[in-house]
Amino acid sequence: MAYYNFLKDGQRTVNLKNRLQKPCPLVLDGAMGTMLFDALPDYNGSLELLNIERPDVIASIHKQYIDAGADIIETNTFGGNALKLQQAGLANRCEEINKAAAIIAKQAAGSKAFVAGSVGPTGTLVEPMGVTSVEAVYNAFKKQIKGLVDGGVDCIAIETMTDLQEARLALLAAKAVTNIPIICSITYRCQCGQMQVCPRLSMERLPIHYHHTNLQCYQLNLPLWDFPLLGVAAEPLLLISTL
Repeated sequence: MAYYNFLKDGQRTVNLKNRLQKPCPLVLDGAMGTMLFDALPDYNGSLELLNIERPDVIASIHKQYIDAGADIIETNTFGGNALKLQQAGLANRCEEINKAAAIIAKQAAGSKAFVAGSVGPTGTLVEPMGVTSVEAVYNAFKKQIKGLVDGGVDCIAIETMTDLQEARLALLAAKAVTNIPIICSITYRCQCGQMQVCPRLSMERLPIHYHHTNLQCYQLNLPLWDFPLLGVAAEPLLLISTL
């Protein structure tokens, strides 16, 4: 990972974009939540609030993943959007929490790894399927991503989305805030022999052209028991080459 050492902050985004085009894989870190539960088994609060209350624990987990060989570490912000934080009464601290998480990760990464700002689902259903407005979801993501960008992340990782509308809103919010690379992960689940999210539709409906959203990576998230569907879910990867 010596190619990180000469980089200044302004060069890291360009280098990451170039690095993502190379055939050599980049290794991401593992789960944050399970590591936090191991480190703080009696903790019952918001995991994202630990970026403020226990930055030492978050930094320690980041460093463990870097020492294990991770090329990219993700911020402790999977549930850090404003709607999700509202459940813990922390919506008004959204940008503060996300910025703090990004700073912790950047300091832990140093010149050894890139930092991805983790953006997970809101936990609500977007209208017309649910009662949460499109504007509310978009603004929730926008606040979170602004905090992550202010903290200096190298890219945005939109993760484990099952609602294509929600994923689209997260992508558009990222576009409104920044031009750094975006990773988007869609979760496919098979229920009663039917795929919950159609891979081809997910690629066709998301505004994924580089000129529109700066999406650099499309990630598949498949449960182990749905492994036989990997060939079906991988079909969208063929479409990426046409962008």
